[in-house]
Amino acid sequence: MAEKFTRWDVTEHLRTREDVRLYLEACADEDPGDGSLIRAALNDIARAKNMSLLAREIGMTREGLYKALSVNGNPTFTTVMRITRALGMQLRITQSTGIRDTVNGKPNIFDHATKELSHDAMICWLIEWSATPANDYSEQALRQLGREFIKALLAKHGPELAGEVEKVELFQQDHGIDVLARVQDEGGKQHVLLIEDKTDTGEHGNQLRKYRDAISSGKTRLGEVPEYCPIYLKTGNQSLHKARELERDTGYRVFDRADFLAVLNRYQGADSIVMQYQARLQSLEDDFNGWKQWTPENRKGWSRAAWEGFYRTLEEGLHHNEEAMRAMRGTLSWRDVKPRGRPAFLGFFWYPFGDDAPTSFLQIEARPSDPSSQKLCFKVKPGDARMRPTEYYDILHEAAERTGDSVIARPYFRSGHKTMTVAHWEGDWFEFGEGGTPDIDKIVNNLLRAQRLLHSARNVVGRKTNDKKQVETDS
Repeated sequence: MAEKFTRWDVTEHLRTREDVRLYLEACADEDPGDGSLIRAALNDIARAKNMSLLAREIGMTREGLYKALSVNGNPTFTTVMRITRALGMQLRITQSTGIRDTVNGKPNIFDHATKELSHDAMICWLIEWSATPANDYSEQALRQLGREFIKALLAKHGPELAGEVEKVELFQQDHGIDVLARVQDEGGKQHVLLIEDKTDTGEHGNQLRKYRDAISSGKTRLGEVPEYCPIYLKTGNQSLHKARELERDTGYRVFDRADFLAVLNRYQGADSIVMQYQARLQSLEDDFNGWKQWTPENRKGWSRAAWEGFYRTLEEGLHHNEEAMRAMRGTLSWRDVKPRGRPAFLGFFWYPFGDDAPTSFLQIEARPSDPSSQKLCFKVKPGDARMRPTEYYDILHEAAERTGDSVIARPYFRSGHKTMTVAHWEGDWFEFGEGGTPDIDKIVNNLLRAQRLLHSARNVVGRKTNDKKQVETDS
């Protein structure tokens, strides 16, 4: 005998005022933020209590109330207030327990889905939403977010999106390309995005050039493409030097974590996937900017991510300094260093005299959580130094005395490998401001003082080397 099923109707269970209160309260708690679930709950309650009677009580027609509470309805706040009062209830404002406030305190799937393929999926999902028809406010917010994401990507190269997105084609791992998208806007123009997605890794094996070659030669599933926008989407930490070098050498435009957050932070909905992804990126960004909370007392707690953020800020500070840029002919960058016989550290490198002749340079060494390792060092390359480390130290020391700078000290160690430490900064090169947090301007000034000493010593080394050559020639 076949089983018979009847349609479950919530109105049959809203018999008492307490039933109504609990149902409305539960729907309010679970509402995605666009009021859609509250509207649906009021519609159910109105049907349970007799739509016509409720409409008459709040001064509306039955048709008007039915339309306001329908799937496509958008009841005014006045209507909502009148309905709740007619039901013998009142609205109260309490501390939110919604997604926006609790996502950071609850398990976040993106804390586990950290691989680049997971990020690829999120990128495709957002782009796909840009052309997906929206049936309610929640979906409209996702559609708008997808459109804003595409606009931000295109803006890196200049093209503008005309109106809404009409059509999207998406391909993953086509000839190794992470995400390949063709987007058609309302004006009929097609935009092609070639997206290389990176988290904590970097380019390898000329992959960026290979991807461009694949799309330029029509080998991808998109076929012939007259023009396209290559994007290097980087959600991990990256030096300013590396980003600029990549853009200069590959033609890709970097879309970094801050760019992504600028888009996500404009999102007006409350979809849990978006909110969790935004929370994950914001957590990484907060860790990156953790150096702003450093104090002398918590120096042992300085994390690696915060050091990377500090180094990036130093890069920006030096790039914006007129004196530094006037003298700068080399590069600023930072990376991991694993010296033989010593613990690894995160190094900040500054070649003020050019990359082609890096005979001497400045280096900050830091092993997170180890204050004793946080040194500002004067470095030379043994093959280029042309004199013993002790001689180089003496020259630096004399230069410091001439300028009244008592900042040069003999190194605790010297390397006999690729580079040598000939001196280090005496005392603490790291400066704190009046509020007890790092003072970037003062720290940059210390680096400029070190640069002047290095420049003065380099001139002396050059003269002495020429003198030695002259003596050898004469003899």
